[in-house]
Amino acid sequence: MPASSKLLINQSGRYTDKTSTLAPFLDKFGMVTDVVQDDIDKDGDIDLLVVGEWMMPTWLINGGAAGFTAQPIEAAGTGLWWTVEKGDFDKDGDTDFLLGNLGWNNKFGGSKGTKLEVYGNDFDQNGKFDVVLANTKQDKLLPVRGRECTSQELPFVLNKFPNYQSYATASFTDIFSADMLKNSTHNKLSTMTSIYLINDGSGKFTAKDLPLMCQAGPVKAFYADDFNKDGNLDFMYAGNHFPTEVETARYDGLYPGICYGDGKGNFVCKSIFIENQMRIDDIRDIQKIKLATGDEVYLLSNNNGPLRAYKKSKQ
Repeated sequence: MPASSKLLINQSGRYTDKTSTLAPFLDKFGMVTDVVQDDIDKDGDIDLLVVGEWMMPTWLINGGAAGFTAQPIEAAGTGLWWTVEKGDFDKDGDTDFLLGNLGWNNKFGGSKGTKLEVYGNDFDQNGKFDVVLANTKQDKLLPVRGRECTSQELPFVLNKFPNYQSYATASFTDIFSADMLKNSTHNKLSTMTSIYLINDGSGKFTAKDLPLMCQAGPVKAFYADDFNKDGNLDFMYAGNHFPTEVETARYDGLYPGICYGDGKGNFVCKSIFIENQMRIDDIRDIQKIKLATGDEVYLLSNNNGPLRAYKKSKQ
């Protein structure tokens, strides 16, 4: 279900909820996961780029006392966007953005031509909210889950389809009536690709696929920095997603790595090796700190595991 977000204004150290007057559209705005600020319209105030699950990345354009307006970035598409980072990766004087998505290494068909949909409703009328996934194959909308898994949540499926063959030949609309679907919460994905969003300087964006190594699993964190000190902005990436439900294997194919930029918006990616090994974790965020020795250390927060601290090798 789309959640509501809040806009809190700092007034002499006290935060006041100004959502209803400055950004009323934030009521049931969506499942927001991350936000970065930038003056994208170059009018001297702070605008916000918001991303989330089953959402299209959206600019909240700051109009001052007139409030905010929402401008979706259609070039990015609707995805499972988990993180956003900014930086001038092509050195043209404006801000570009990195957006982390589910990636291509999944059972739903990867990214190219994604047609994954979700419906939510109390389908069996037992007072509990049910969630079902659908996918389009050969122009036919089909359920993602099989008869056994679906019937555990929705017992009426067993009566409606007494054997596996009858369920296997049924379309999604054979299983769920038009009335059920019409009154459901409904969202579609148009992409699962983690992308580099190129800013042309006039408020228009072009989406470019991040390199293949960044598509091996969900990207949950970026950190932009000049790692090799060549004057071009690079970025570190990490992610995965271990806590999945039983029918979906955990997402553990993404090794943390660094993508080295050439100052023109192109990247060469290399995995991070720790003691000559690559480490599989469930990373959710990356930050950099400086020690008293002057050394820079990158901290990677690890879901349900130890915090990782990486320091660059002298080699």
